[in-house]
Order: sequence, then C-alpha cells, then structure tokens
Amino acid sequence: DMFVINGETNSLVLNSSLFTLQQLSAHTGLANQKTFISAHNYCFFLGSDGQFYIVRTLDTNSDALATTVISKDIDLKIPPISITQECIENASACFFNNSYYVAIGEKILIYNYLHQAWTVYNRINASHFLKSGTQMIIGTRDGRLVTESENFLDLGVPYKAYWKSRYLDMGDSTSFKFFREFFVVSRTFDMMRSEVRFKFEIDYSEFD
Repeated sequence: DMFVINGETNSLVLNSSLFTLQQLSAHTGLANQKTFISAHNYCFFLGSDGQFYIVRTLDTNSDALATTVISKDIDLKIPPISITQECIENASACFFNNSYYVAIGEKILIYNYLHQAWTVYNRINASHFLKSGTQMIIGTRDGRLVTESENFLDLGVPYKAYWKSRYLDMGDSTSFKFFREFFVVSRTFDMMRSEVRFKFEIDYSEFD
C-alpha cells in the first residue's frame, strides 16, 4: 500500500488545512525508496511488482491521487532485460534531461517523459546517479565514474543497437502512400567495422 500526507499544518489555531494521511488508489507499493523521483508534477517509481508507475491527480481534483502504469510495453523479468526480484529491490533512479533513469541489475532503463518510450542501456552496471549542473555522473559497481559523451561510443566501443520506426501512415491509415526516395545517414569509425542493415515492411511483407 501507499499513503500520502495532505494538508498544511497540525495546528488547530491556524486557518489552514490540517495534515491527514490518505491511502492512494495504488496498484502496489514501492520496490524501494531510491526509485521514487518527483518531476514535472508527477512522481515516478518502481513498484514491488516489477512495474513502473507515475502518481498523478485524478481529473481536476488535486487531492485525489492514483497510480498509472508506464511500463506496459516492457517486462523486466523476461529477455532481453531479465531482471530478478533482488535487482528490483536494489534499484536506484534519477530524473535528468526529461528522462527517468533507473539503474537495475547490469542495465540502465530510461523512460523519456516527452516521447513516453523506453530505452535500455547495457554494460554500464550502474549503482547510483549524481546530477552536477547540466551533466549527469553515473557511479558503477566496480568503482568507476562515467558520463554521457557525444562521440557515439559506449565506454570506448561503438553502440550495438537497432531502431524501429513507427508506421508512417501520414495521418491516414486507409490510403496507400508512395515514397520515391528514402535516405538513411550513418556514421562510421576508423579502425572499427560498421555493419548497417535495413528491413522494410511493404504490404505486410518484410524485405531486407
């Protein structure tokens, strides 16, 4: 269960609302306190059930709070994430640059507040985060301090990743569209092998 303290004072003399303890309409309790982050008028947290939530107000009633799942599209306990309950209980989090960062197991899960989508980082094995001005510093379990860079390398190694676009229906899913040209721009590195593959879906058939 989750509870919230409402009110402004515990004095009966002042003309203000008294403190009260209110139980939230919540799906679950906290996995641990280190994942509970307040940002953009929301509270982000990892539940003990392995789901991520935000605490939000119901309609226009600022006193009525409830939780909403934001991780319906991911499952922490199956590949490619495969996180144990122990990792969930020891996770930590930070909010930086419009994103909710969660260090969990050997991965970092990032929820982008603006795009409402998830990204998974591997190999960093973070234990905690520290915000310093406009930079975020990540502490790893082997005693290193790392930061995000702009050289497109992951700890000195090119990223191995894939990107899948949404369906480009141009706002009208019932009409056929025709593309004359399609451009993809990629960057390669000296002394590093780069392999870029593309897969298209045309009329429900996939083409490499």
